[in-house]
Amino acid sequence: MSGLDRTDFAAAGLFAWLWGVMALSMRQVLGTHGLAMGSDPVLWGMSAKNIQVLAPSEVPPLYPAMMGLTEALSWLPLVDAGLLVGLVGFVLIGPAVYLGSRWLGAARGWAAVVTLGLFCVPQAMQFGFQMQPDSWTALALALSGPMLGWYYASPTVRRLGGVGLYAGLVCLLREHGLPLAGLLGLATMLAPGTWAQRASRPVFIALAVVVAPLLTGQSPGLPHQLPWMERVFQATSGSEKFHQAFGAKLDALHEAHRLAHETEDRLAILYHHSRTTLLEARVAWLWVVGGLLALPVLGRRSLGAVLPLPVAFTGLILFTQSRHVDVLAPAAAVALAVGLSRHRTPLRLLTGALLVTAVIMGGRRWPAVMGHGQLKAEHTSEEKSFAEELCARAAPTDLHAGENLDMLVYCPLRQSHLMPAASPADWHTWYIATSEPPMHQGWMPVVQVGRSKGRQTYYAYRLRPQLQGSARPCGDHVPVASTPWLAMDRVAAETEGTDCTASLGGQGQGQGQQGQGQLRSGGQGQGKAKANGKAKAKSMGTGPQSGAVQRPRR
Repeated sequence: MSGLDRTDFAAAGLFAWLWGVMALSMRQVLGTHGLAMGSDPVLWGMSAKNIQVLAPSEVPPLYPAMMGLTEALSWLPLVDAGLLVGLVGFVLIGPAVYLGSRWLGAARGWAAVVTLGLFCVPQAMQFGFQMQPDSWTALALALSGPMLGWYYASPTVRRLGGVGLYAGLVCLLREHGLPLAGLLGLATMLAPGTWAQRASRPVFIALAVVVAPLLTGQSPGLPHQLPWMERVFQATSGSEKFHQAFGAKLDALHEAHRLAHETEDRLAILYHHSRTTLLEARVAWLWVVGGLLALPVLGRRSLGAVLPLPVAFTGLILFTQSRHVDVLAPAAAVALAVGLSRHRTPLRLLTGALLVTAVIMGGRRWPAVMGHGQLKAEHTSEEKSFAEELCARAAPTDLHAGENLDMLVYCPLRQSHLMPAASPADWHTWYIATSEPPMHQGWMPVVQVGRSKGRQTYYAYRLRPQLQGSARPCGDHVPVASTPWLAMDRVAAETEGTDCTASLGGQGQGQGQQGQGQLRSGGQGQGKAKANGKAKAKSMGTGPQSGAVQRPRR
C-alpha cells in the first residue's frame, strides 16, 4: 500500500473531467441527447416506477431506485433522471481506477497508462450515456480491491460492516455481485483473527446480501427467492427464449444459439453462450486475462484487485452480450496497474503485450461501434417523438397493454391486462403494438403511425364507445395507484369502485364505429387507420383477469 498525495488527487480530478468530456462528446456526436439508449431502457425505467409504488422490481433494484429518487428530488423526467445517474457513475470510474490502483501500490505512471487505456474499450465508454446500470456496476466492481485492502489494514467489526454493505449493494446492481460477494466472504477469512472470528465473517457477508434489498424497499430473500434472479435461472436451465420476430434476421451463430435454447440442449447452450461471449467481448477478455496475470505478485492486502475477474467466466454460461464482460474492464485495469508495477521483466512483457493488443483491437472497433450507435439513436429518436405525441392524447391515469416498447419510458403508463372487457380499467387502456391485435378481442384502431419505407410501423388501439364522440364508460373509476408500471409475467389492473358495468356494444349486439387517427413521429411519416368492427356485448365485471406479457430483454 502507498499513501495518496495531492498529485494523485489532481490526476483523479483530471480523469473525472476526461470521462465527463468523453460521455458528453459521444452523446453529442451520436445525437443521443435526451434519448434512452441501451439494450432495454424500458425494463430499468419502468422498474423505477414499480419501486415507487412498492411493486416488486423485475431487475436488480439499486439503479432503478437511484433513478426514481433522482426523478423525485429533481423533477426531471424519468429518462433524464436515469441518464444523469448513469453519467455520474461513469464519471467516477476514471478516478476510482487511478486512485484504487495507486492505493494498492501501483506506480503512478502505470496507473495513468492503464486508466487512459480504458478509452479503447468502446463498449465500456458507452456506459456514460446509456439508461443502464452498467456504469455503476463497473464502478462497484473496480472498488473491490480498495475495499478489501481497507478491511485487511484493520479488520475491525466496523470495517467488516462496511464490506458487508458493499457486498449487498453490488448484488443489487447486477447478478455479477452475487459471486463477487461469495468471494469477498471467503477473502475476509484471510484477515487476522481467531478461528471463530474468521468462520463468522462469511456468514455476516451472506446475511448482509440477504437483507440488502430492504435498502431499496424490496423484500429480502435468498438468491433463488429474488424476482430479478429468475432470468439467471432461465439461462442456466435453457428455458430462456429468443424473440420470434428476430429469428430470421440473426446470423448463423445467433440462430444456432436460439435453436439450442428451443431444444433445451444444455451442452449446446453452454457452447454457444461461450462462443458468442468470447467473440463479442474479446477486447474486454484481454483486459480480464491481463488482470489475472497479476495474481502471482499480489499480496494479501491487494488480493481484492483480482476478486471480481473470475465473475467474467459466468458470462460463458449465462450471457451472450458484450456488456456483461465489458463491465469488468475497469476492475481488470486496477489489477493490471498493480501487476505491471510489480512484475519482473518476462511477465511484465507478456502483460504489456496483452494490454497493447487490447488497445489496438479496441481502437479498431470504434468506427463500427459509433455506426451502430448512430443507427440506434435515429430509431430511438423516432420512438421518443411518437411517445410524446401519444402522451399528449393519454391521461396521466391511463394504462397500456401490448408490447413493452422502449417508447414507454418517454410516456410512462402503467400496465393493464390483455383481456378486454374484463374490467372497468380496460376503458383507460392504450394497446400499443407493432402489428395489428386480433379485432375479435374488442380493440378498435384509434391511431396508426406510419413510417417511411423500411421503418417500423406502430399502432395504438383503444376500446371505443359504441357512438363516436360519446363519453368513455367508467371515466370516473380511476385505476388504483398500486397498479404495477411493469410486470414480467401476468398483471391485472383494477379501478377504484366496483359499480361500473359498462359494456362494449351496448344492448346485445353492437356495431363498432369507424375510427381513424394519425400521429407523426420525427417527420418520418404518418398514417391513418380505418376499421369497421363488430363487437359482441360483454358485461364488464368488476374482477380483473390477467394476460401474458412478453418478457423484455435484459
